Amino acid sequence: MAVNGLIGGHLLRQRLIELQVPAATLSAIREGHRQGKTIENLDPLISDRMIEDSGIVVAGTPAECLAQLDEVLRLAKPYRFDIVDMASPLGPDWAEAIDIICQDILPELQRHSRDYVEN
Repeated sequence: MAVNGLIGGHLLRQRLIELQVPAATLSAIREGHRQGKTIENLDPLISDRMIEDSGIVVAGTPAECLAQLDEVLRLAKPYRFDIVDMASPLGPDWAEAIDIICQDILPELQRHSRDYVEN
């Protein structure tokens, strides 16, 4: 998603560039894309730390995801944001990821929903 964002030029790109993506990384991604390399080929150019620092992508174990979502939703509360978009890639096993979201993450978020809603 980050590689695609750096190629495509949308909100994720703007957020990643704010994190000062190294010029060499951005150049390598653009050049690789120009040469027809796939996102999967370019993915290793983006570090996990860069993704974590972006604050846009939530990933990890269910507990790690819940902690990250809790922070995002608490920060969003004063601005009345009430949507969390589940995007791909989920995985590595897509069906398993959906099950984890439905069984472990969403019920816990629902239990704490009052904490995230502006009254």
